[in-house]
Amino acid sequence: MGNGLTQDDVNKLNDDQKSAVFDALITAAWADGSVTVAEMQLFQREVGKLDWGKSQQELMNMIDASKARLAALSDRDSIVAFIKGIAARVTDQGIRERVLYEMTLLMATDKKFDIGEQNVVGGFVRAFAISKERFDAITSG
Repeated sequence: MGNGLTQDDVNKLNDDQKSAVFDALITAAWADGSVTVAEMQLFQREVGKLDWGKSQQELMNMIDASKARLAALSDRDSIVAFIKGIAARVTDQGIRERVLYEMTLLMATDKKFDIGEQNVVGGFVRAFAISKERFDAITSG
């Protein structure tokens, strides 16, 4: 997982940015409409390997808050605004790229890349200002 988030990345983030990262990862996990056991395990492994400066309960609260924000999205415009909001909060380009890498890992656990997942990735690629060439390099690493 060499292209994923590092402890140095997390240490650079304030609480709002950490929340935005969780929003992005939860969005990736739910992009196809459901979360598989494998996706949940990978999420826990990837998030759990880093010290977020939070208790286990605070991390669970962050996950629940991300799920609630995602569930409140009702149409394409609200989803686009949500993704742009994440991009506005996570401004470090290197961290953006590592978040996108983690997102694609989550989406790849079921070996399918359905239209919902494609749309979510496309939205984040645009919001994070990542070129197709750079995206290909990130996801092939």
